[in-house]
Amino acid sequence: DAVVMTAGIGENSAELRERIFDGLAHMGMILDKERNDVTGQIGVNRIISIDDSPIKICVVTTDEEMRIARETDDLVEQLRL
Repeated sequence: DAVVMTAGIGENSAELRERIFDGLAHMGMILDKERNDVTGQIGVNRIISIDDSPIKICVVTTDEEMRIARETDDLVEQLRL
């Protein structure tokens, strides 16, 4: 089991992630505050929960602009048919 944080705030806001997972240890989600620190880690997929957390907390990077560009290109191609 895992919880994945992604997109702008999920990837880049250590403070928001800490606030989200505060008080959820009883549900098996235990944040490692040092791993949660984004300093020098922006753009890197990583696990930010403690090693023995029953549910892993992950940060997964996204490239939203590229996704939008590809979807737009696909739509334009469909309109040409």
